[in-house]
Amino acid sequence: MKYWPIYVMLCVAFFANSAHAQNMTARLTPAQTLYLALDKYGPEVFTDHAYNALPIRHVVAFRYRITATASERQSVRERFLALQNQVQRPGGKKYNISIEVGTQNSGEQNDLAIDDVFLVTFCSEGDRNFYVGRPIVTDPQFYDSAHDAFKSFAAPYLASVIVLDYKIALASAEAIPSICKSTKG
Repeated sequence: MKYWPIYVMLCVAFFANSAHAQNMTARLTPAQTLYLALDKYGPEVFTDHAYNALPIRHVVAFRYRITATASERQSVRERFLALQNQVQRPGGKKYNISIEVGTQNSGEQNDLAIDDVFLVTFCSEGDRNFYVGRPIVTDPQFYDSAHDAFKSFAAPYLASVIVLDYKIALASAEAIPSICKSTKG
């Protein structure tokens, strides 16, 4: 029993460090979490259709440069929408996504000067990871070249881009977007 105080101090230190580690994990940004998952699983798993196979929404908001003409803005919209039919994995295998676009028209004056918003639905985080690619996934065999080309095309017209992703909170199996039902199994 003479070592009891040391044992207690070690236990307290262990649990304090454990709680501290949990708090540090809770403070990771979504990007940091993705980098850790990529490191843990590797790009082949991280970008696979089956990786975290629940629907996810990818919200992209553009603010155009003041020098971008109406024609250039329309061209950006059309090329973004065209990605729905262009995205594919190596070997030509398509992965299903849906894309919607809308021009900001809220009168609430909380729009951060955003011009266009795109809502992209993926059937899994792996599909989203493959689509997004850089800066997280840097190996070209594990990201979509069509989306990468679009980013290069659109960049000169954009003043800023906001991207937010969220998993769809499903109430039931019927709530799964129809685009994803055909890719199950």
